[in-house]
Amino acid sequence: MTASAPQAITPTAMQADMQRVPLDHDLVACGGRGSGKSFGGELVVARDSTVLKERFNCLIVRRSYAGLQELSTSLGRTLTATYGQALSFNRSDWTLRLPNGGVIELAYLDPSRPQAMLRQQGRSRTTIWADEGGQYSDPDMLDQLRATLRAPAGTPTRFIFTANPGQAGHAWIKQRWVQPAGFPAPGVAVRFHCEDTTSPTVYIGSNIAANPHLDFEQTRRQIEIAAGGDPELLRAWLEGSFEGVISGSYFADSMSRRRNLLELNGGDQPQIPQGSRLLVSFDWGIAAPSCATLFITNHPLLPRGSLFGIDECYLSKSTRSGEPDWNAGLGASNLQQAQILQEWISRWGLEPQDLTWIADDACWNRTGHALTIADEFRKGGIPFRRAGKARMSEEAGLARLRTMLWASDRDESQPWVKASRRCRAFWELTPLLARDTKKRELLDPAAITHSIDTWRYAVNFVQRPVGAGRGHRIY
Repeated sequence: MTASAPQAITPTAMQADMQRVPLDHDLVACGGRGSGKSFGGELVVARDSTVLKERFNCLIVRRSYAGLQELSTSLGRTLTATYGQALSFNRSDWTLRLPNGGVIELAYLDPSRPQAMLRQQGRSRTTIWADEGGQYSDPDMLDQLRATLRAPAGTPTRFIFTANPGQAGHAWIKQRWVQPAGFPAPGVAVRFHCEDTTSPTVYIGSNIAANPHLDFEQTRRQIEIAAGGDPELLRAWLEGSFEGVISGSYFADSMSRRRNLLELNGGDQPQIPQGSRLLVSFDWGIAAPSCATLFITNHPLLPRGSLFGIDECYLSKSTRSGEPDWNAGLGASNLQQAQILQEWISRWGLEPQDLTWIADDACWNRTGHALTIADEFRKGGIPFRRAGKARMSEEAGLARLRTMLWASDRDESQPWVKASRRCRAFWELTPLLARDTKKRELLDPAAITHSIDTWRYAVNFVQRPVGAGRGHRIY
C-alpha cells in the first residue's frame, strides 16, 4: 500500500474545542441536529490515536446497525486523511488496525439485545465513544461498558458521549451532565466533576449555527418538519437546548406544562379540598421501580371525569448524586413497599381507608405461591382493587389519556389531566415517551413507563366504558 501525505482537516470552532479536551477527561458533546458533533468525535478519536499510538484501544458504539455502517464509512475517510493511506474497517469483526498499532472497534449495542454486552466483558479499552447516545432511554448498558476502561499506569482513559436533546435519553442526559454543567450556552466548554461517573468531565453544547458547512435555512426547514409542530422539540433540535419541556413524539401534540400544570392551594403546605374523592393508582415492581400516583377525581374546578395528580411515590434506587434512577427498582419486598406507601399518604394526614387503591390486574395472578402480590399488600395494610385494565385496551387507554391532555384548558366538554410538580416522574419522563416503531398506537417497549402506567390505570378505572348508549362511568 502506497502512503501519501496526511491531509489537513479544518475543524469547526466547536470541533476544535472537542479536540482540546485533555485525554484524561470525559468528553460530553450534546446539541442540536447537524451541529457536527459526530464528526467532531471522529476528529477526537483520530487525534487521540496519534498521541497514544500502540496504546490506543477504542470502542465506538451506536444503537442502530445502519448508523454503525454509516459511521464506519465516515470514520474510515477521516482516518485515511489523518494517516495518509487508505484505511477501512474489517466488516467481519468491525475492527480497524492503525499503522501505528492502535486499534478501533465498532459495536452495535442495543438494550433490547443484552447478549451484545457479553462480547465486551473482560476487554480493556483506553477510550469508549457512545455516538447518538440520546437513543438510549437509560444509561445502564453504557455504564456497564465503563468497566472496560482500564489501561496501564500512565495511560489515560476516557468516555466520549455525543447526543441530541429531545430523544429517549433526554431526561437522564440532562440530569447527569447538562444540569451540573449549568446549562451552558452553545459553544461554551464547561469543566466539572460528574457525580454519577466520578470523572472529571468537559461538557460542550452546540447548535446548527456551529456548522458552517450546512445550508442553514434548508436544514432548519427539515428540522421544523421533523419536529411535527412541537415548539419545544424544535428548540431542542435547532438550538440544542435541554431546558425546555420536550413533548417527545407520543404526546407531542397534546401535552403542555402551561395547560397541564396545576397546584393545590396552600403553597408549601398544600391542602386537599374537603369532599375530595381520592384514588391511588399503583404500578408494581421490585427489580424495576414501583410507582404510585395520588389523584383527586372530583376537583370542583375541573370538568367531570378529570384526573388531578397531586403527588407521586416513585420507589427506585438513587444515583450517586442523589437523583432518582428512573429505571432501577428499590428491591423492597411487597410488605416493605406497603409500609412506604402508608408513610407516604400519612404526610397528607390520610389513612389507607380514606382512599381507593387500584393496581395492575396482574397483581392478582397466582404464580405458584399461596399469596398473590395483592394479598401481600393487603396484609401490609394496602387494600388494592383491580384497575380493570382488561376492560379498556392499552391502545384505548393511551388514546384516551392523549385526548384528556389535549383537552385541558381547551374543551370543557371533555375530562382534563392536571398534575402537580410533586409528580416528578410524570413531568420528567412522560414528555419523552416515544412510539413503538412497529405499532404506532403503543409506546416504545424500551420506554420507562412506570409513571404513565399509573395514569393509564386511573383512566381505565375512572372512565371505563359500560353498556352501549350509557357513555363512560365516572368514578
